[in-house]
Amino acid sequence: THALSYIVLGTVVLAGAWGCTTIQEPIALSQARTQYRQAQQDPQITVNAPIALREAEQTLRQAERLWVEEEDEVEVQHLAYVSERRIDIARATTEQKLAEADIQRLGEERDQLLLQSRTREAQQATAHATQLEQELATLKAQPTDRGVVLTLSDVLFESNRADLKPGVMRTLYPL
Repeated sequence: THALSYIVLGTVVLAGAWGCTTIQEPIALSQARTQYRQAQQDPQITVNAPIALREAEQTLRQAERLWVEEEDEVEVQHLAYVSERRIDIARATTEQKLAEADIQRLGEERDQLLLQSRTREAQQATAHATQLEQELATLKAQPTDRGVVLTLSDVLFESNRADLKPGVMRTLYPL
């Protein structure tokens, strides 16, 4: 009877210990939870990929419920894996949207620089045209149907020759 008491007592202690122990949750679940929290704290992800982040959260919550209710380690690991991949999708979506925004911004900057360059070229051309008009006005040029007529005084040629006399160049090209 004494031996029987020890067996019963041992069984009760074992049963009590068995009932009090809990199986530690899978590492994959805690890793998925950590990755989700990190993604949730990143404002770029919450702004640019809210749907993928919400899907990751739903999968993570499903894995946590399944662990608490059934302790199905295989299915919980699977759901944790799916949750981590959805977090990866959220990160990739964020990177893509940020890259697209950079492309848009850089395209706008390029267009602005091209506009500035063309504006500068037009201003230079206008300034050159104004300078040429002033030179023609100084020479008292008169437009005609056939072109521009210039009357040059004090421009003398050598007799029976097309050569200009010395000093005429100052009249033609005044400083």
